[in-house]
Amino acid sequence: MIRLLALFALVGCGVLVGAPLSIDVSVDGRDDGDGRAGSPVRSFRRAVEILRDYRAKHGGLPDGGAVVTFGDGVYSIGSAIELGEQDSGVAGSPVVFRSANRGGARLSGGVVLPSWRIVEDAKVLALLPSGVRGRVLEADMPGDGKLPGFKNGGLMGGSKREWPIGLFQGGTRLPISRWPNTGFAKTGECLGKETSTNHDGLHYLQGWFAFPDKRLEKWAEEPDLWLHGLWYYEWADSRTNVIRVDAKGGSIEVNAENVFGGFKKNADFYAFNAISELDEPGEWAVDRTRRKVYLLPSDDVARTPVTVALSENLLVGRGLKHVVFEGLVFEHSRRDVISFSGSVDVHFKSCVVRHTMSLGIGLTGSQDCSVRGCDLYDLGEGGIALQGGNFETLKPANNIADNNHISWYGKFIPNYKPGIALNGVGNQATHNLIHHSDHQGISFSGNDHRIAFNVIHDTCLHNDDAGAIYSCTRDFTQRGTVIEYNFIHWTGKSPRPTNTHAVYLDDWSSGMIVRGNLLSRCTSAIHLGGGQDNLVEGNVLINAGRGILFGSRGVNTFARPTSEKGFESGLMQKLIKNKALYSTGEWARKYPKMLAILELEDGQFAHEPLYNVFKGNLTVTSGKWDFREETIKKLQLVCEGNKSTNEDPGFVDYAGLDWRFKADSLGDKVIGAQNRFAEMGLYPDPLRISPAVKFGEGITQPKKLRLEYARAAVRIDVTLISKPQEGLTEYAGDFKHCSIPNWARGKRIVASFGNANLEAWNSYEFGFAAKQDCEVLFELMGAYGDKTLVDAMEVTGCELKDLDLEGTGAWAVRDNRERPPIGNVNPPYGIVAEVPGVKPFSGKSMACVNHEWRLVQKVLLKAGVPVYVRFKARGWFEE
Repeated sequence: MIRLLALFALVGCGVLVGAPLSIDVSVDGRDDGDGRAGSPVRSFRRAVEILRDYRAKHGGLPDGGAVVTFGDGVYSIGSAIELGEQDSGVAGSPVVFRSANRGGARLSGGVVLPSWRIVEDAKVLALLPSGVRGRVLEADMPGDGKLPGFKNGGLMGGSKREWPIGLFQGGTRLPISRWPNTGFAKTGECLGKETSTNHDGLHYLQGWFAFPDKRLEKWAEEPDLWLHGLWYYEWADSRTNVIRVDAKGGSIEVNAENVFGGFKKNADFYAFNAISELDEPGEWAVDRTRRKVYLLPSDDVARTPVTVALSENLLVGRGLKHVVFEGLVFEHSRRDVISFSGSVDVHFKSCVVRHTMSLGIGLTGSQDCSVRGCDLYDLGEGGIALQGGNFETLKPANNIADNNHISWYGKFIPNYKPGIALNGVGNQATHNLIHHSDHQGISFSGNDHRIAFNVIHDTCLHNDDAGAIYSCTRDFTQRGTVIEYNFIHWTGKSPRPTNTHAVYLDDWSSGMIVRGNLLSRCTSAIHLGGGQDNLVEGNVLINAGRGILFGSRGVNTFARPTSEKGFESGLMQKLIKNKALYSTGEWARKYPKMLAILELEDGQFAHEPLYNVFKGNLTVTSGKWDFREETIKKLQLVCEGNKSTNEDPGFVDYAGLDWRFKADSLGDKVIGAQNRFAEMGLYPDPLRISPAVKFGEGITQPKKLRLEYARAAVRIDVTLISKPQEGLTEYAGDFKHCSIPNWARGKRIVASFGNANLEAWNSYEFGFAAKQDCEVLFELMGAYGDKTLVDAMEVTGCELKDLDLEGTGAWAVRDNRERPPIGNVNPPYGIVAEVPGVKPFSGKSMACVNHEWRLVQKVLLKAGVPVYVRFKARGWFEE
């Protein structure tokens, strides 16, 4: 019989003792055993079968539930184990799957590749670099059929994505062969004819670009070459297969079907899975059709075996309830390691998830579930995804990720694969340590989440327009989330962040609380992208290019096509059509101001960032973010008690990362008890699988406290200022960089040049033509970041007018800090004689632009006459 731990009734003694059903699993067990002491089974799958058999025979489990205990060792899971409602426990008497020794039992979806041999195939040898021939090994993959490919992407998943294999050795992920070995190459001129435009510029839809390089001769012979690119947006990467290599013509074409945003010149990419690029020890490549793996070993494969992740998931389930997984190690999967839906009261405690090609733990449609005290690292995508709750009733799901250490994730697909994702209603991420990824730390959507006491550092390490904590609701009803008492340090690239933010509430994200956070080393500490009713209170904003970036998504931005619909926009119609729901019950109680915008007369103005509150924030050596009085009045903002300093505000030990405030310091006086640095991050607890460290290994050390802007993009705007207000809608040839934003409706052309404030001088140009005679304003500007020096600027094909104060024909300088209230689109404005300490641009002398200063000139255009703009730029680096 299966062992019951003292499950019997001592009737004579009047004592009833209930104990769980106990099943033992051991690497030395046999699956024809019964799981009792002395007869352990060998596999997880057999243990589940025994539990099911017991239920069928006895009508359920004992009152104490069940405990499945795994001895130390590796347990192979060849295909996903499916758990369902029939495998559930009951409230108070769960089914527990546990390791006898924490971290001792390893559930692996991998297979050891035992038979390696030196490559002798002549075609393969011809591809290999000469220096590694005779050293590269090959092995046959078990199974039949073509192996899955690498097609994937941060925003283009779903049915178009694939779930590739991965190789691991000695607890380390082996890198797939790539060129360049580190960093990125750049795409050349885009060669396709089909294009589209939006507010970000010209998008080529065919993945065909120039790339003259001698290595294309071997790439053309590769059996399965792939490229990983940030093809247009750095926040929208994708891996896609090469469909054509023209070595003679110097071009490459990739499959564009899973690429978001199209292609552009100078986009980052690297080639991978190239046999011809096997030049670093540990690199591998695979011929998926022949099912052969090629490896340039970094260690003895006999002494340290190589494991290939073959199983898709390890555990999948639907409707599982009252189950605990404790002390187990999950590793080596191609898809999400754990993927449960509709779970209730399911908990992961003291577990390790590692060496995956995709997500760690995913719980969707779940209620009262948790992930606590776990370590998740070396993940192909994100760490933990929690989703649940009811939107209509605002019933919270109460799922929580607490006291977890999540690091080095997004190794295969980085973008939109955060350390923790919260979706739905009423979920929490608290006291987690999250670090080292190319994109987000925590993302969320939905209502009433709590993100608190987390330590997040070294995120968005190769990205743009991103945030360590990020949400993009595009919905006035997704509100109520509280982001409080988090430590966020170093969000963005090195040596300086570029358009990456610590807390980023994008595109109308509204009704949030951002309170008591320590936010350091980012482009802006808090970026509010057009949302309403947000409370920003008691935050410390340190070494940020701008303390708070407060933007509109309303009257005069890329979102204009939405806002100009007024109350007919999708945003407003959702409020109007569901007004009965939103004006009663929990909605009315929690969000009493949400429907106030429906009472405004101007529906377009109702899309503006109204009713935001900024109180008691301390800006430390960061760019200014104060608002003009007319803006405060018009948008009905509240700005109270905010302070700034360019000195140490009284940290106990800034360089040593002890960011408590000394008593009676400026920081203590402004922030006081809202600085809860000591409580942030992991905490000692019996459930922690490893020590509760404050920061992760390899944290970027804080720079000295000083105002230091980030890298900045540069662009030229050409805006119509004459009537008729249409005309800039055609190109006069195939000009580079130039784009026509769809929101400009013939009124504006934007030429974006990326980060132009680099170490060396670079030349830039673009061109266009007007459909009819008109007058425009040229503006050369920089984004938030370091200053950019501009020289040798030339405009041909048009007549330049005078805008300078002395009538010399020089370009004028505009002080963008004195911008008009939102809604005023009548340039020019704020014209001044010169930037203090910088000479006005005259066509010969240099000038300086950044987010505060821009160069302006009035220009007369003739219909159909090509206009060219050329200039040189580099960074202005001040110590």
